[in-house]
Amino acid sequence: LIRRSESWVQQLGFFESVQVREMASELGSNRIDLEVEVVERHTRSLQVGAGFSSAESFLATAQVQENNLLGRGQNLSLNAMFSAVRTMFQVSFFEPHLYDSNVALQLDVFNRQLAYRDFEETRRGGSVSFGYRPFRQHEYWRGLSLRAGYQIQDVRAESLRGFDTPDTDGGLTSAITYGVSLDRRDDRLVTTSGYYVAIDNEVADAAFASDNEYYKVQGFARGYTHIDGLECGDGDTNARTSSTRRALCRWLRAWVLKANFELGYVGSLNPRRGVPRFERFYPGGPESVRGFELF
Repeated sequence: LIRRSESWVQQLGFFESVQVREMASELGSNRIDLEVEVVERHTRSLQVGAGFSSAESFLATAQVQENNLLGRGQNLSLNAMFSAVRTMFQVSFFEPHLYDSNVALQLDVFNRQLAYRDFEETRRGGSVSFGYRPFRQHEYWRGLSLRAGYQIQDVRAESLRGFDTPDTDGGLTSAITYGVSLDRRDDRLVTTSGYYVAIDNEVADAAFASDNEYYKVQGFARGYTHIDGLECGDGDTNARTSSTRRALCRWLRAWVLKANFELGYVGSLNPRRGVPRFERFYPGGPESVRGFELF
């Protein structure tokens, strides 16, 4: 129980290290006191980057993020990206315990532009979603989260070939979202082991005053592992154990391997129009399957 509590505190992502020590209690020999020692992690970050790629030419990114806003566990982030094929601005806010409850709140406001091969899209809008963890005290299922929300965005799609079709003219997208996820990562910010799986659904229908009508299902699975159990000979005084070997061993132990799997399906709720072109899946590009021609 003590080790489990120690692990749960580490999973918060706010501390570099967590140690729980057992001490004799003054209340009697059949009781113990627990001393918890933590090393707080820097939760505020500023990232600025620039680069060049064959897909997007020159690109620049900037991010300001606070993972423990005012010490309340809230997350606030501002993101911006510029490149030859996309421009993105986004502000996000996350409250893990709305009014000290088991309900979480996520707010997003965004403005995105993305150039495909045949058309260019612009999205402006926002979303609100709520999450609920029904088994917070369960050893295995405490990472299970149920989510539901609403998203509204104005989508403008302009054909780059000089003509527009019904599936590229854009319009208002008003959609409900819902899903379920299971988070078994050891640390949500600096993950070294565990996994994360999720299924998300999105439904945009005329009943919600949406011009674009479709349904979308997406599944995600991410796994993390690191090389553990290596004996690096840190306490070995044998001269045959070289410093180079120990350094190489410690370097291997610091590596974390990550595997990512995604699967999605989108269908139309309006047979006369079909799935809007800007809601379809495209291989290629910076956030899709590498090796394919861009979009």
